[in-house]
Amino acid sequence: MRTRRRSTRRSAGPRSGALVLALVGLFGGRAAWADSGDSCISAYEGAQQHRRSGHLLRARAELALCIGSCPSALASDCRTWAAEIAPMIAAVTTEVRAGGAARGDARVWVGGIEQRRGVSVRTEVDPGVHEVRVEAPGMLPASKSVTLAPGTQLPIVFELEPLPEPPSSLPVAGIVLGATGTGALLAGAGLGVAGHLEVADLRETCAPRCAEGDVDGIRTTWIAGGIVAGVGLAALATAVALVLTDEGDRGAAATWPLRARRSFEGRAPRRSLVELRF
Repeated sequence: MRTRRRSTRRSAGPRSGALVLALVGLFGGRAAWADSGDSCISAYEGAQQHRRSGHLLRARAELALCIGSCPSALASDCRTWAAEIAPMIAAVTTEVRAGGAARGDARVWVGGIEQRRGVSVRTEVDPGVHEVRVEAPGMLPASKSVTLAPGTQLPIVFELEPLPEPPSSLPVAGIVLGATGTGALLAGAGLGVAGHLEVADLRETCAPRCAEGDVDGIRTTWIAGGIVAGVGLAALATAVALVLTDEGDRGAAATWPLRARRSFEGRAPRRSLVELRF
């Protein structure tokens, strides 16, 4: 009586490291595969790990290494996996414009990595959330956060706005007040000199029996001169304060583009969200 043996079939799936070593041994001696065997096994297993974790770009790189360094049986698996993930890789195409014109000098970052410069910049990315940031000389920077499903090909157009005008560097008020103060001081000094000349004239002509009206007139001249001179001094002090303040404004104007960029990096101004749902 014959006993029929049941054969057990294992389901197809990724090969373990031990199986890879066994297959490698079938396709050549240890010496021939001493160097390439390690890279083959690493690429073969690494591609599967990256694929499962959603790192499709890394998986594609490992599969390319697997195809080039592994024996035909393993390379065939890698070709199959490479064909499967190719349509799953997403991409964003970034275009930067300002005033309706394309800006080929703009800098583009995708996921924190700077891309090449150009009018239209295409970047392949893994599916998921990515930050796209752009900068151009003389313009406010901008950013967008995008959520890409597998295989999404997303065009993004940035319309940048110019940097705000820096504070005026001409101290007009200071100049006007300075001129006014100087004139008032000169006028006050003139009145003081006129009063002294009148006193000298009275001493020569009528002192000590001069008319009360003449003495009062000199006193009035001196009081007026003192008031005008005081106004001039106040105007000059205000002018100096305005000029010193303006010096700080000019320093701020010189560093305005840098401060605008730091403000963008610290608080992410003009941030918008583009989310694609499937």
